[in-house]
Formats: sequence, structure tokens, C-alpha cells
Amino acid sequence: MAEVLLLGANGFVGRRLTTALRQKGNRVDTPSHRDIDFENFNKGRVEYLLEGCDTIINCVGVMHRNPAILNKVHYETPLKIAEIAVKKGVKRWIQISALGATENSKSEFLKSKAKGDNALCDSGLDVAVVRPSIIYGRNSRFIESLLKMLNLPFVALPNNGEYKIQPVHIDDLVAAIGNLLEQQLAGQVIDCTGSEEVTFAHFCQILREKVLGKPAIKIVNLPEKGLKPILPMTNILTNGFVSSDSLQMLEHGSCADNSLFRELLGKDPQGVEEFVLYN
Repeated sequence: MAEVLLLGANGFVGRRLTTALRQKGNRVDTPSHRDIDFENFNKGRVEYLLEGCDTIINCVGVMHRNPAILNKVHYETPLKIAEIAVKKGVKRWIQISALGATENSKSEFLKSKAKGDNALCDSGLDVAVVRPSIIYGRNSRFIESLLKMLNLPFVALPNNGEYKIQPVHIDDLVAAIGNLLEQQLAGQVIDCTGSEEVTFAHFCQILREKVLGKPAIKIVNLPEKGLKPILPMTNILTNGFVSSDSLQMLEHGSCADNSLFRELLGKDPQGVEEFVLYN
């Protein structure tokens, strides 16, 4: 049984992971945003929360228009927590990152994620980095927003939505992290993708037909040349959710070899056609 401090427990992944880990008999402490504020770090509070902890799982991630905030949340604060954790005798850290995270990425989000991942791997803790693709599951902010959009008569997508993605189901992701908790981490970087590679447009059609029970939606091409000039404004209005950063992540694609993930899961991960049939 592990003594886990789960950061970001109120988020989509964090909630599902908390339930799954507790069902397996682990003690899971779930501090609130007020307990550990990644933008306003409180060293004394973190020291108190780390008492008796042997494993940290970090599910914290934000989309934000300000690169400085991304850097603070994804790199600076996790590293400060890791430094305290080493002194407190914490042994392990499981880092929930993002597929495609590299320090030379054009995306500020992915760049900040990679910077944090790399720093944690050098922190002296036993670390594993989990990098999921687009995560499917009801109550996900992204999926619920997408479903609302797909209720409309048509949808406008950059490049006709012909970007390649390989979505992963939340249940598969959570199960794999639970299994990882029982292993030596040893600096593993695990790309977590589903078994099926599809275009974003096809993914939208599957959601429209299988989840909403509606006929295929008309997809209108949104030329990138026309989209890019308005992205600075949408970046502000959506606080980074619709931005040049999110467009760059779409352009990069969200696909990867999932052999390590499949081995950790102990089975083939679900594909899109399977997992949209239930929550």
C-alpha cells in the first residue's frame, strides 16, 4: 500500500485516479488548490503535507495565455516541491505530462511541460513520466466543450480537421498509473495512446454519431491564414484554450507508439470506436 500525495486531485484525471487508487487500498491525500497553490508557493504548507508520504503523483496542468504562468505551474513549483520531497524522504514521483512535450516545441504549453519533466527526472527522486494523448471521458472539459460544439448544424475546423490523433480512454490511463504505482519507476517515459489512430474530423464524427446520436455533421474548412490573425484575441478570451499554442499542438499531431503503455496496462488499450460507447 502506498502513501500518496496526489496533486491536482480536483481535476478530471485526478478525481478518477483518486477513486481508483483508494479502491486498491492506497492512502491518498488530496490537497486542495488552497492547500498547495502552484502560482503562490508556500514552502511551510508543502513540508507539512509531505509528512508520511512516499509517493507524489502530479496531475496539475493548465492552459494559459501567459507563458510565465505555464512555466511556474509546470516547472518551477513542481521542482520546488521535489526538492522538499527529497529532504523529507519521499521516494517516488509520477508525473502526468502531455504527449509531444519537448523543450524545443513551438507550443509554450508543451515546452513548459517538458522542462518540468526533465527537471524532475534529475531531482534525485525515482520518477516516471506519463504522457497521455487526448484523453476521452465524460466530464472532461475538452470533451464536453467539443460535444457542445458538435450539437451545432456544422463545425468549422482548421485544415478540415485532418490532424492525426490517437485518443486514450481515461479508464485505461488510470489503470496504467495504478499499475505503475506498484513498480520501480526508474525514469520511464510512457506515451499513453489508444489503439486507434484517426483524424480529428473523424473523431468529431464518431462523437456526433455514437455519443450524441445524430447524423454526420457538416465540416467547414477554417483556413489557417484566416484563423491565425484572430488567435491573439481568442487566446485572451479563452485564457489559452483556443490559441496559437493549441493550434500548434493540433498541427504537431497526437500519436505515438504505445508498446510501453500496452505492457503496463496488461492489454491492448481501447480504440475510439470502443470507448465512445460508454463513459
